[in-house]
Amino acid sequence: MAETAGVSKSAVSRRVVEASEAEVEALLSRRFDDLKLLVIYVDGLIFGDYTMIGAVGVDSEGRKHVLDIREGATENSTVITELLEDIVSRGVDPKRKMLFVIDGSKALRAAINAVFGSDQPVQRRRATSCATCWTICPRTSGRRSRVCCARPGSWVRKRA
Repeated sequence: MAETAGVSKSAVSRRVVEASEAEVEALLSRRFDDLKLLVIYVDGLIFGDYTMIGAVGVDSEGRKHVLDIREGATENSTVITELLEDIVSRGVDPKRKMLFVIDGSKALRAAINAVFGSDQPVQRRRATSCATCWTICPRTSGRRSRVCCARPGSWVRKRA
């Protein structure tokens, strides 16, 4: 289409990047003062060579809100602490009791403790346990995922 409209592909790409940057900036500068969050999900996703850390909140009416995203080399506590401090500076009340749902990363838990306090409830996602199980559980039967997930920790290899 760029050839037929007389617009170069790089010009289209620049405009898309500029529009995306503006949208991301608007998303990451929103205030949350009036938002009553019950749950905050925090996790890292790998996209090629990049790790993106995201936080999504669920309010008292069940609506989801993207709270923040950050790029980091890994799920390290420095990046996650900065992310959580940023959402607090934009209006999330650190004294309000909320459930944090994480994948079990020690860095995630340390950052939550540092910013929101160690008395906040934290739930480890079971799906992460099942995904880990699937990759390392012995292939003794076709039921390995279901059996391993039914007995968390059963897939941990014992040293001889």
